[in-house]
This record gives sequence, C-alpha cells and structure tokens, in this order.
Amino acid sequence: MMFDCHPVDSNNIRTDVGPVYAAMDSKMDGLMEVKRDRYLGMLVSRRWNGRVKILAGIRGCGKSHLLSAYEGLLLSDGVPPERIIRFDLEGSGIRNASDLCRRISDAAPSDSSGYHVLIDDIQTLPDFTDVVTTLAARRHIDACVTGRFSNGLCDGVPTECRGRGDVIRVHPLGFSEFLSAHTGRESEAWKDYLEYGGMPGVLHEDTAEGKRGYLDGLLADILSDMRERHRIGNPEAMSAVIDEIRSSVGTPLSPSGISDALRRKGLNMTNDTVRRYLAIAADSFLLEEVRRIDIRTWRGLGSPSRFYMEDVGFCGTGDSASRGENIVFSELRRRRLSVNTGVIETRETVEGVRRSVRLGIDFVAEKADRRYYIQYAEWMSDEGRLVREKRPFRCLRDGFRRALILGDDMLPHMDEEGVLNIGVRQFLLDERSLDYRAGRNITSLDAEFRLASPCPTPVIRVCPTDRPDVGHHVYLPRAHAP
Repeated sequence: MMFDCHPVDSNNIRTDVGPVYAAMDSKMDGLMEVKRDRYLGMLVSRRWNGRVKILAGIRGCGKSHLLSAYEGLLLSDGVPPERIIRFDLEGSGIRNASDLCRRISDAAPSDSSGYHVLIDDIQTLPDFTDVVTTLAARRHIDACVTGRFSNGLCDGVPTECRGRGDVIRVHPLGFSEFLSAHTGRESEAWKDYLEYGGMPGVLHEDTAEGKRGYLDGLLADILSDMRERHRIGNPEAMSAVIDEIRSSVGTPLSPSGISDALRRKGLNMTNDTVRRYLAIAADSFLLEEVRRIDIRTWRGLGSPSRFYMEDVGFCGTGDSASRGENIVFSELRRRRLSVNTGVIETRETVEGVRRSVRLGIDFVAEKADRRYYIQYAEWMSDEGRLVREKRPFRCLRDGFRRALILGDDMLPHMDEEGVLNIGVRQFLLDERSLDYRAGRNITSLDAEFRLASPCPTPVIRVCPTDRPDVGHHVYLPRAHAP
C-alpha cells in the first residue's frame, strides 16, 4: 500500500495493459488477466473532459486494480511517470480534505500542465466532496478517484460539484469477464459463477471451501463498513434484515413483511428501522431495490418491491432459479439499463365471471429510447409453463422487444409471437443479445454447444439423444453438433 503521493514507477507497472484489467493477489505468484474493456474504455473516452472520474462500487469489485490498469494505459500512451500522481488513502494517515489538497498542490503545481491525479478509497475522508470540487476546478489536472458508497459518491458528488463529477459505476465481474480468466471450460465456469458469483477474489481460490470462506469474509467486511459509517447501534438486527433479503432474492417484500418475519424469529423491529437498514445496504452497493410499476400508466405501485444482491455470491438461497434471476438483473444493470418490475392489468373470463387479473413481468429494462420486457425461467418443463411465462407479453400494446431468458442453453431465435427466446449463457456472453435479429450467429463458447454456422432450425438445447418437439421447442441431437 502507498502511504503518500508519488510518481508512478514505470518499471513496476504493466505498460501493455491494453483493454485488460490486471488483478493481482498475494496468494498468486502469477498475473490473472480479466477483460474489463468497458470500464477502461469509459475512462479513456472521458480523459480531460473537465470532470473528475469517479469509480464507485462495492468493496472488492476491483476498483483499485482498475485504477492500476488505467495507470498502465496512461504510461503506454506516453504520459511521463512523473505526471501521474497516486494516493492510496486507506491507512495513509491523510485524515481530511485540506491535507490531501495541500499534497496534491505540492505534487502537481499549477504552473505546469498535464498531471493525472489518481486517488484510491476517497470515502475514507469525511469531507471527500471538497477534494472532488477542488480537483474539478484545477484545469491542469485530470483526476480519477475510487470509492464505495453510492449516496456519497453517485448522488452527492455530482450535485456538489455542479455537474463536474463523472460517475462510472463499477460492478463485480460479468460472466463474460469471469470466463476470460477462468481456467476451465465454459460449462465449468458457469457452475462456479452461478454458485460463487463474480467478485474477482473468487478466482484466486481453488476450492469450494476457499471460495465460500472468501465471500463470507468479504460480506463481514462490508457489514462492518456499514456499521462504522452509519454508527449502527444494533449490528445484529441489521444483519438479520440483510439475511432476510439474501434468502428471498427476487421475492416481493415489504418492510412490514420483513418486520413480521423477524418478529416470528423473536426479533422485534419497527418498519422504519427495517427501511433504514435497507437504505444503508443499498448505499453500500450490497443490494438494490427494484420497484413495481403499472405498465399501462407507468406509475409506481409502492410496496412490495423485489430485492437483488449486487453479486449472486452473496445470495443466501441455494435455489438455482432465484440465483439465475439475480444474475440476469445484475447483467442488465451492468449494461447500464434502468430496471423495474412490471405489472399489467387485464380482464379475463373465469368460470363465466369477468374479472381483473394482474400479471407480472420480471424486468422492464430501459436505456435512452430502448425498452425490453424480460421474463426469466430456469427451464420450460411443459407447454403450460411456456404459456404462463409469455402470457403478460400478449397484453402489451407497444412494439418494444419481449424476451424470454431460459436457464438452459439455447441459441437465440424469434418465435411465432415475436418473442426472443435465448439461453442465459448466450444472453450473458453477448452484449447485444437483447437486440438479436434473425441471421446473426450467436453461439456458446463451449465446444460442447458450439455450432460452426447458423443452424437452419431454432436450437434450444443440445441433447444426448433424439427428442421430439415439445411445444415450441426444437431440439437438435448431439450427433449433429461438431
């Protein structure tokens, strides 16, 4: 750890980083390379834009190493090492903004230009927004900082800097990033990802016990950060609320419902206390609340909401369907889509009685002028299940994309109702998968499921034996796949 500002030593930094995130760990002798092109591309495109780049995300998601990779990119672009100044604040002894600003002024005098200031863990300063405001005003400095807390960094900084803070939300590894560093086959990587998630530290552990131990320790550190930052007087009660969310991922929950569940376990807690703990957990990026909206009126429906963990490795449920749903949500957020859960009301005749029925859509994801209605199902066991999953789509009146993501392997295809059908791995491995058009060849990277060219018929799964069509599913015998 660096305790003071210093020029970057080009002998100790990789200068061939390119579009690669370099992750080092004391337990490893070698270098593990994880492709994080998206974040490095964002940093490069924002250089010298007059705003402070803010890498914000949960503890352990890779912000510090991403900052180091950015150092390497600057050096490879010809920036002199003495023009790159870095501060690692955790444990540095720097306690306030005035002290840090003085050191920045000493290291990067205003009578020179072209300085890059990199600050890691800026949230350790209670008045860190003063630092960001100061850096944004110094035109001879291009700055990038990292921090953990969402309300402090994602909301407070841009406001207090009057638009001079440029937040880049850093998430744990997506499956494509995880796969780029995994040493096994794609199918083996998927099993690990589904069970242990995408925190970079998981890749440093060789055993199931080591992976789980790492995640448990990381969660304990995150909870400790929350307790200290927000002065929690009853950390056991806060942990109990978080555990309720972890065991009920994707299930509609309300503060009163959580309070009632805890009361049955002998822990009395008011609804307001539950709301406070949930807000603190969201502030620390541990979880995210997904609110319900009425699709016809586009109004919020209030409680209950669904909650998802920032990384599936923190889920407390062993249910693969819930874990898969959490992964799909995380990928949508990683692609910078806003996400709600949709409710649409329709009228149906049941046993001769006309009545209103509310149907749910797992995710309504939006970005700019794009919108996607998404259902996730682990597996279509029969025709009835398929009809139920697609039923809400038939009530929609707009022309935006409908997508059914299945937990099994499935090459993308459009069915006769205009719904995109795609396997979860194929969805995760192609950033453009939701915008699929017939004729594009999106295939799995695993040789077991790879097709050499576009298949003339929709392929949902490669099976060991011949299977008849089941509903809309068309199966391809394994012997037909190279």
